[in-house]
Amino acid sequence: MRITIVGSGYVALVAGACFSEVGIDVVCVDVDHNKIGNLNKGIIPIYKRGLEEMITRNMKKNRLKFTINISEPIKESEVVFISVGTPSDEDGSADLKYVLAVARDCGKHMDDYTLVVTKSAVPVGTSSKVKTAIQVELNKRKVYIDFDVASNLEFLKEGAAIDDFLKPDRIVFAIESSRAEELLRSLYKPFVREAPSLEIVAKLLEAGARVNGYNPVATEEIKHYFENTITYFEDQYEALINSDCLAVLTEWSEFRIPNYNLVDKLSNRSVILDSRNIYDRLEMKDKGFKYFCIGVDTSNDVLKPLLSSAS
Repeated sequence: MRITIVGSGYVALVAGACFSEVGIDVVCVDVDHNKIGNLNKGIIPIYKRGLEEMITRNMKKNRLKFTINISEPIKESEVVFISVGTPSDEDGSADLKYVLAVARDCGKHMDDYTLVVTKSAVPVGTSSKVKTAIQVELNKRKVYIDFDVASNLEFLKEGAAIDDFLKPDRIVFAIESSRAEELLRSLYKPFVREAPSLEIVAKLLEAGARVNGYNPVATEEIKHYFENTITYFEDQYEALINSDCLAVLTEWSEFRIPNYNLVDKLSNRSVILDSRNIYDRLEMKDKGFKYFCIGVDTSNDVLKPLLSSAS
């Protein structure tokens, strides 16, 4: 999935970093040339524990980008988050000029269904104004493109923004269609941390399997356990090449929403063993995968023949 976040303030940077951390391609857009230039150099304008490391890590993996160009990201995104400033007007009300400017940009540049989501602090009725602004631009282009507008409130405690985003106790959004709901739910799927991966890898090796391994931060530690008995990769998709089964053994959030088409293309067989139950079983079936998770009885056990063929 690919998303655009317009803005590069506190909420936008935390959202961009955390969405990219769970495997989503994110582009953050801002009109401030200096701020974007600094971000691309790794200079973060705010301090939040763990934020700089997360941004740097995902920029290196090419999952998080910063740009002043808004047209291409909008064309390429399924979801556009508006996270710009809403300064007080002369009468004390929120000035929506920046929000509506982004809405107009969406109408100018979208070329397929797009979900436009306001994350800025805005008054009641803003969604209607955003929708109108988008439609006006589409009418000028004399094109019909389906879109939805939603609102997604953020609850990030000071000093715990990343943990609150990745492990929220509640997620609040206002939507107007089932399509918008499905998209937002897919973005915010729950992800649970914990994994007895070392023991499972040891059992696989003992059974004769050839193991390709990827871990976003702990490769050196894993090498202390297995040395050269497994093949290590710096990219999660490279590890899939010519594999017979994808075994998800760790809790890292970047595995939560993979590129399923790439998984299917690179592996020999469309088989997923999900030890963390992070994927939806019915969704995996719909995508054509043979899917195995914990606590569910499956009559078609493909793991034994896979291990037999590996030995």
